[in-house]
Amino acid sequence: MIFKLYALGLKGYAREGFNLFDGILVVISVFDIALSKLFQISTGASVISAFRTLRILRVFKLAKKVRSL
Repeated sequence: MIFKLYALGLKGYAREGFNLFDGILVVISVFDIALSKLFQISTGASVISAFRTLRILRVFKLAKKVRSL
């Protein structure tokens, strides 16, 4: 996420929906990890894990796009 933000800039990064989705997941994940380490509590990481699996859909979307070329 950081490399893409640096390379594309904030506007370029925000143009694609999957980038925004990934960015939100990264921020939530970092926040969840920080909370669990600081306060020794579980914050419902199973929900976050479910959203992370949705990131795999991007790989399938890109593979389908390449196949159609």
